[in-house]
Amino acid sequence: PQPMSSTLTVDLSPGGTPPVIRLATGFVTSIVFVDATGQSWPVADYSLGNPKHFNIQWDKKTNTLFVQSTASYVTANLAVRLEELD
Repeated sequence: PQPMSSTLTVDLSPGGTPPVIRLATGFVTSIVFVDATGQSWPVADYSLGNPKHFNIQWDKKTNTLFVQSTASYVTANLAVRLEELD
């Protein structure tokens, strides 16, 4: 895999298209949440759709999730709840 960094603006309205995050086995991907002004937006909680094939590390207080695939060619979804977002 080739390291890359990208910024995505995510539509949080109902029916908005969720972003796709591609991972490589054995490599960690950082998902960092910020608001429209670039300020940290802390994660309140998350739920992983396929915990058997993915590993997530989070310190339960910041805006960053570290995600790693533990198998090749597997799929899942990830739901993230951000603090103070209705």
